[in-house]
Amino acid sequence: MKIVNEFSNYHTSYAFETGITRNGVFLSDDRQCTAICYRYNFKKDGFKDYWNQLLLVLNCIGISNLSSVLKREAYINKLRPKDGQFLYFWFFGATQRGIKMRSVYELKKHIFDLSKNLNLPIYLETSVPKNQKIYQRFGFEIYHTWGQREQTTLWFMKREPR
Repeated sequence: MKIVNEFSNYHTSYAFETGITRNGVFLSDDRQCTAICYRYNFKKDGFKDYWNQLLLVLNCIGISNLSSVLKREAYINKLRPKDGQFLYFWFFGATQRGIKMRSVYELKKHIFDLSKNLNLPIYLETSVPKNQKIYQRFGFEIYHTWGQREQTTLWFMKREPR
């Protein structure tokens, strides 16, 4: 269990730091829901970005897994728009109270308004069947499905600004 917690802590820290650097961390007014969504074509912020990536490799991925992770990332990046002109929706989470208090809808509306105001589509990937269905209810469309050997399906989804 300790390994899972350490992985989770480093991965969460990496996602948060990456989102903060790109002005893409959002918190509902009642602090019960959070999202990470940012302009994808944001350039790396120098040493801090590279340091966070190094910590992720050393503490989560491991040197021995780096090659397969880089291959997977290259495949995923090939399917995203080449010009980088989109919002990347990385994380969305809410407490049970936040779901009941409709904090989810507050952040969803904010991110969809951001997409509309910037006239940028939103792209995401998910391997969680429940999330894939929720995203479809929110207007995301599957544009590619990738079934990996001995792993789960990865759905590539997008939502056009409206």
